[in-house]
Amino acid sequence: MYPHTITARLAGWLLILACSVAAAAPIEESPAQLARFARLVRQQGYNCPVAKRLEAAPQDAYGYNFILYCAAHRTDTAAAWWGFRLVLPPAGGIEVSPL
Repeated sequence: MYPHTITARLAGWLLILACSVAAAAPIEESPAQLARFARLVRQQGYNCPVAKRLEAAPQDAYGYNFILYCAAHRTDTAAAWWGFRLVLPPAGGIEVSPL
């Protein structure tokens, strides 16, 4: 599968989630879905070995917002997690930035 098709599918899926969630709240994800988000962050040049949790954040002027928490492969301690902001701008695409 080509990277641009993966990004387009993730963007559509995130848009559906954004429409259903208004406040910051954890979203139940399967390990396969979290792995796709981790891969998306890595494609943007950031370090995300394993995605641990995805949270929806309120929409703002920049678009729909999500927070993805990543960790090292064998870390289950939340104190060792780091996060990335995923933004779906109205013009399309996905923007990734560290928290």
